[in-house]
Formats: sequence, structure tokens, C-alpha cells
Amino acid sequence: MTFQMSLATPNAPFDRFLTGDQGALAADARRGLKLFEDYGCVSCHQGANVGGNMFQIFGVFGPPDAKLVQPPSDLDRRLSMPDEGADIFRVPSLRNVEVTAPYFHDGSVATLGEAIAVMGRSQLGRQLSQNDIADLEAFLKSLTGEYDGKRLSTVVTEPAR
Repeated sequence: MTFQMSLATPNAPFDRFLTGDQGALAADARRGLKLFEDYGCVSCHQGANVGGNMFQIFGVFGPPDAKLVQPPSDLDRRLSMPDEGADIFRVPSLRNVEVTAPYFHDGSVATLGEAIAVMGRSQLGRQLSQNDIADLEAFLKSLTGEYDGKRLSTVVTEPAR
């Protein structure tokens, strides 16, 4: 129970925005939030944790890069649907996504911007502009909370090879 309580990272700018602090989100983060809603990202990344509560096909509108599909032997991370040949993964929570690189189940994407571009192509069927990626990234960074009274910070790691 103590460990689970330690996972709570309150006081993210987005949390403050939701409680009425209009100044908690910068203009780019507000634009990113609107894109997140308008593009339908909220249909999978939903709830208090902005995801983590459902499974979804990875590659709804197009297959993700081959490096992003986990081998079938990794049953802890991948559920196989042999009838459809689809890859099903848990939709991750986007809380603190700014500080959890590398991205995706196999750690193959190094930057949040690149992960956003991959999701745009494979999950939304969109080639996102650099401006949209930047605004979405600003919104996602607003989901970074505090631990023990201090804002979480980025830890630089190398992606898996």
C-alpha cells in the first residue's frame, strides 16, 4: 500500500488547470489539449491517469514501424489475436510521460516528439505537423506532477536496441 501511494504525483499543471487555474497551462499546452481532444486521443487516453485502463490495437490506421512490434514470445507485454493478426497493448497512462523515456513497450523511441509522431501516423492516420507535435508535447508535459513536494525531472536514458 505504501508503494502504491508513492506512485501518486499530484499538482501537475494540468491538475491545477482542471481545478480552475487558467494560468496553469501555457498557450501551447492549451492548444495541445484541444488537439488531444479534437484528434480523439481522449478516446483511449482517458480518466484520471489519462490512460492505463484499456487495451487497444497498436496500428489502428497503419502498422507502426516494425521495430515497435514486440515478438510474439513476449506474452507479458503483448496479447495476440491470431484470428485477426492484430497486436493488442495496454494503453499507457500519460501521467509523467515527459520523464519516462524511452517510449513504447520496447523502449525503441527516444523522444516524446517522435512518439507523438508515431502515434499520429499509426493510431490517428495523420501526418502531424511540427507545430501540432510541439503543442501536443507541451500538453503532455503539463501532466508531469510532483513527488515528495518536488516536480519530477527528466532522466535521460538510451532507447533499447
